Amino acid sequence: MRRTRAAAVDHEGHVGAAGRRVRVAVAGVTLVCGIAAGVADPAGVPAGAATRSVRSVQAVQARPADAGLAQSWTSGASAWAVVALGHLGRRLDTFWQILVRPGGAPRWSIVTPPGVASNGGFSAEGTPGGSSGPGVVTAGFQPSQYLTYSPIASTDDGGKTWTAGTLASGLLPVADAVAAEPDGAVLALVRAGGGALLRSTGSLTAWRTLISRRALDATRAGRACGILALSAVSAPSEAPPGAPSEAPAASSAELGAACGVRGVVGLFHLSASGWVATRVRVPSGARSTFTVLRLEAGTAGTWALAEGRGLRSESLVALWRAGPAASWRASPQVRLHGSVLSTAALGGRSLLVATGSGSRTQDLLWTGGPATRWRSLGPPPAGAQVIVPAPGPASSSAPAGAPVPAAGPGHLSALVVAGSEVTVWQRAPTGRWGPTAQRLHVPVEYGSST
Repeated sequence: MRRTRAAAVDHEGHVGAAGRRVRVAVAGVTLVCGIAAGVADPAGVPAGAATRSVRSVQAVQARPADAGLAQSWTSGASAWAVVALGHLGRRLDTFWQILVRPGGAPRWSIVTPPGVASNGGFSAEGTPGGSSGPGVVTAGFQPSQYLTYSPIASTDDGGKTWTAGTLASGLLPVADAVAAEPDGAVLALVRAGGGALLRSTGSLTAWRTLISRRALDATRAGRACGILALSAVSAPSEAPPGAPSEAPAASSAELGAACGVRGVVGLFHLSASGWVATRVRVPSGARSTFTVLRLEAGTAGTWALAEGRGLRSESLVALWRAGPAASWRASPQVRLHGSVLSTAALGGRSLLVATGSGSRTQDLLWTGGPATRWRSLGPPPAGAQVIVPAPGPASSSAPAGAPVPAAGPGHLSALVVAGSEVTVWQRAPTGRWGPTAQRLHVPVEYGSST
């Protein structure tokens, strides 16, 4: 993977040179721009013009999704987020960044892997890790400008250093296009051949195909779904002893898809007999077609988010499973107004979804689990891209992945973007938002790729 010289910038704006290495040390805030200047990708869509729903195979395969890639997650004791900075209406002036807040720390830092154009966004995923360690985070660059393939990088030290690799094909433009298995192998959903699942073999530069969309669609499980596109991948933890053979095997992949058959949620896993469907029952979902938007495994189990499309409306349903042998449990459906802009798992079974249009988040929807109805928390501060658990007594005293009380989501933080500045806001359980003292400023040179 070719690297360019990156600049390490601290909060006061002092700049130092980072060396050309495979593992690149990142100090303070790293400014990442493009490796090539040129015209915008003609197949692209404006940054912030979000849609996470797979409307057609062509929409997934041909167009980088400039939004819907904003997300937050926890890896070990750290909180992570992917946000877009700059002029979000212009591809060349939009720069996606990866932020981290170490466990117990009040402040965020930008730790984006340097040396590659980040205008197309990231697909990123973190392993649960330990209660005190940072866990492993894997980030794949979405193609943009003249970049037709996807560089990929992983870190096990909180973003201080990254190990780099490449995928010959571009990643599918979905948030969960990469996942790390317990043994260190990485799974990736790529665009080649109409969509395929790859697995790394020893490094992030050697890959083999596990299954293609066409091959999966030819199976009995695939025909029952009518697969339009692959939309998410997850690497669950090992199945417990005595788990039935139809449960996902240790270190096996789970796939999410967009289905053309009504009433079917496209979730698949690899069993001893091959790829099979994971049965999911969505109450009142018989008349809708479903697209799996998110699919994530953690210490508390696996969760998924699916969008349902009916004749006159769109809806969201959240799904949870305590372990590989357990059945999926569905939340009540909630009507979707606009598009899903970002998501956050707040621990245990609590899930938060930011919805809106363009780059504007208009509502926050929260559910505490299968027995909890969705609840609107109202709009976040203007410019909020992702929502994460706030540091403090309510969150720092609980272990990572601890269930959130069903009464409410607790203290929340919002990362609010205005141009090249990120301001951290905090929400009290009363629902009132207020800015904190923390601001991150990235001195972006608009119109430049360096």
